[in-house]
Amino acid sequence: MLKRILSLLTVLALLCVCIPGLAERRVDENGAYTYEYDKSPYNTIIFGNRTYGEFLQGHGNSSYDFQKFVNSEYGEIYAKYAALAVQYRDNMDEGLLAYWREAGMEKLLVRPEGAQDNTQDYYVYLPVNAAEGESFPLVIVNHGANANARVCESFGWIELAGVDRFMLAMAENTQPEALYQMLQDIKANYPVDSSRVYMTGSSQGGRYSKKFAGLYPDEVAAIAPMNIAFGFIDGEDGDIAALREKGMPMLFVAGTADVYNPLPLRNNANALMGSIQGWNDLMQLHGQEEYQITAEESQQLLETSMNLLEYYTGLRLPEAKVYNAVNNRTFQCDFVNAQGVSTLSLVIEENGSHEPLGHDAELAWHFLKQFTR
Repeated sequence: MLKRILSLLTVLALLCVCIPGLAERRVDENGAYTYEYDKSPYNTIIFGNRTYGEFLQGHGNSSYDFQKFVNSEYGEIYAKYAALAVQYRDNMDEGLLAYWREAGMEKLLVRPEGAQDNTQDYYVYLPVNAAEGESFPLVIVNHGANANARVCESFGWIELAGVDRFMLAMAENTQPEALYQMLQDIKANYPVDSSRVYMTGSSQGGRYSKKFAGLYPDEVAAIAPMNIAFGFIDGEDGDIAALREKGMPMLFVAGTADVYNPLPLRNNANALMGSIQGWNDLMQLHGQEEYQITAEESQQLLETSMNLLEYYTGLRLPEAKVYNAVNNRTFQCDFVNAQGVSTLSLVIEENGSHEPLGHDAELAWHFLKQFTR
C-alpha cells in the first residue's frame, strides 16, 4: 500500500512539473484571483497563421475581457489543452493517447468502411478497465463550423467521462444524417446504454444537436446546445411536434461576450426578433406558455426590467440561480414542468465568449444524466 501511495505521489509531482495549467492561485490588488502558469501556448501559432490567444480573442466581442479570461482558472485550463495541441499534432499520437488513458479514457479512431479520407472519421472514448457486460451512457460532442473533432477535446468532457465513467464520441462530419449513422455503428460495436444517449455541441455543433433531436427524437434522451445564443427552435429543427411528444429535455448555454451571438440582445434587433418567435415555440414545446412574450413586452423588459437576465435578453424568465465561476457570474434559469422536473434550463455566463468554458461540460452532464429514453 505504501509503495502504491508513493507511486501516486510521484505521478502527481510529474504532472505538476510537466503539464502547463497546474498552477498556484494568487489574489491581486483588486481582490481578484490570478493564476501563475505557463501562458506560452497562447503565443504559439496553431490555427493557420494565428496564435491560440488570437483565436480566442477573435471569439469575443468588444466587451470580452481576454486578460481576465487568461488570468483565471479557465485560462489555465485552455493553456493546458493548447499545450496538448502544440505537443501532439497527430490526433492519434501515442503520447496523446497515453495522456487520455491516464485521465481514465481509451481513445479509438474509427474510419467507416468505404470512406476515402479522414472527413468521415470519428473518435470513440471508452472508460478504461471496463468490466465484461458493463454498459455506459454516451455523450456525442459536436464541433463548430471551420473546426474539427480534435477541438472538442478542449471542452472538458474527457476528464469528466474518466471520473464518472461514460463514453464519448466526437465526429469530423457533424451533419445530423452522418451523426445518425455513426450512432448506429457505435451502438452495434461498443457497450452503449442506448437509453442514455445524449448530444451537445458548440456553435454550429450546438445547432446540429437541436436539428438531430428534431430529426431523430427517439435516439437521444436530452441535448445541450452551447454558444448558439438564442436561436432556440427554428425551421431546421425537424419535427417540433415529435420533440413535444417526446418532451425533449434541453440545456442552452450562452455567454455575454460572444462575438457571433452578442448579448444584450437590445444591440441586435434582428437577433431579438428571431429569438422571440423561437422562444415562444420553445415555451410551447416545454409547456411553459406563461413565459411566452410579444415584441412589445420584450422591448419593455429591455428598457425597464430590474432582473439582470431579462434586461440582457428581453425574455420573460423564472428566478435564476446565481453563482461565481472563477471571477465571473453564472446565471441558471430552470423551467419546471407539472411533474416538478426541469426539462429546460438556460445558462448565461458573464464574460463568456464563443468558446465553451471549463465548467460547461460539468453543467451539461449534471443536466443530461438525469434523463433516459
